[in-house]
Amino acid sequence: MANEWAKLVRVLEEEAELHGALISCAAEKREYIVRNDLTGLEALEMTEERLAGRLRGADREREHLSLALAARLGLGDGEIRLGILAERAPEPDRSRLRHAGSRLKALVAELAGLNDEVGELLHHALLHIDAFFKLVADSLTQKPTYTPETVRAARTPAASILDQKA
Repeated sequence: MANEWAKLVRVLEEEAELHGALISCAAEKREYIVRNDLTGLEALEMTEERLAGRLRGADREREHLSLALAARLGLGDGEIRLGILAERAPEPDRSRLRHAGSRLKALVAELAGLNDEVGELLHHALLHIDAFFKLVADSLTQKPTYTPETVRAARTPAASILDQKA
């Protein structure tokens, strides 16, 4: 069983490393959004998908190990939490599990905060884009305030607020 405790600690540490890498990606993503760097965002998205895939694998392994340890300890399904497992682990595995678990919990909270910031940035960017397209649509349907007689007589579209050649 000592080998299983060590494996669980290793998986928790791997999950912490992956969360740390995702935190770095979220910080980069924030910068790419601010700079409107779509190429950078696309490249970063592939990196994030790769990291998320590895994290899902580590999470499945952690769950499998936790279930196996809980079964060997005679714990019920409702008792399979890292804190309860750590209480039953021998030293030094207990300390390592607690440390890895608290580190992982802090990283998850940090990543959630950064994801909220990125979500807020994207929300504001979409509001800006929506306002821009409304401005474009309004400029195409509204008559300008001052129109030269030649334009009115020829029924050609008047220049709008935007450069129509762009």
